[in-house]
Amino acid sequence: MLDVAGVVYRRFLWMGVVATGLCGPVAAQTAVRTPVAGAHEASFDVAVIRPVAQQNGRRWYGSRMLPSGRFEASSMTLQSLIYQAYVRDSGGASRVTGAPKWADSDQFDINATLSEGDSAGLDKLSDDARRELVRPALRKLLEERFHVKVHTETRVEPVYAMVQAKGGAKLKEVPPPAPLDPSEMDAFLRGRGPQNTRPPGSFFVTGSEWTATAVKMRNIKGQLAYFCKLTDRPIVDATGLTGVYDFKMTFATEPDAPTKEQQIEEQLGLRMESRKAPITVYVVDAAEKPTLDGTE
Repeated sequence: MLDVAGVVYRRFLWMGVVATGLCGPVAAQTAVRTPVAGAHEASFDVAVIRPVAQQNGRRWYGSRMLPSGRFEASSMTLQSLIYQAYVRDSGGASRVTGAPKWADSDQFDINATLSEGDSAGLDKLSDDARRELVRPALRKLLEERFHVKVHTETRVEPVYAMVQAKGGAKLKEVPPPAPLDPSEMDAFLRGRGPQNTRPPGSFFVTGSEWTATAVKMRNIKGQLAYFCKLTDRPIVDATGLTGVYDFKMTFATEPDAPTKEQQIEEQLGLRMESRKAPITVYVVDAAEKPTLDGTE
């Protein structure tokens, strides 16, 4: 099995929307990553971090966990890596704040390998289980190489709630996709996959057309927020939709065209509502530029 959730193609970056700069009453504060005594946490034996020197020819952005135990991140910011390592996105609202400015601009490629023991049986795990397994290893990597320190706070803040519009969502529910093996995914990433097909868990943008294949709502909410520039607040999934979906939509760009939000509501049956809700805020207390292992 190959985890492709969060892989986005062409002009979309991997996102789990990261909003910054909001403030509100603090209800609780918790240090992140307090291991249970005696509990085992996965770790990387080898990790290479390189700065992204150029984007020309790059086919994908995001991260993936191969059945061999190899973790790859392509052109990701520290802000996105922190989100992936620390934030559990179960449909609720959350955000990351406090990181230095370069953490949301400087991009990195990472190639890392899980220890032999942690790689055993990886090909038998579901995508979600593999994603959870790699999170502590990624946290350790960020703490050791970027000197990241994070704590959480619960606050009541303004959010966008993604809901079904009147008449319901206009998404095509599809069966959970069969897993791709590494050679199939590599073919897609190199532009050599079967013509007119898209790997599961992906978003494609070609001109004004936006195509999603076998995606979950947690991925859709992040892409909608990024596309509509709704990054001033966290987003909570309030659609009640729990399946896997395909969709295709075409954006009109004429001067008198409806707004993107209006077009999304018309074509996808989804819209954003302003609400207040308790959210988990991941506060970055420390972060440093890493010692790098060369250039592309």
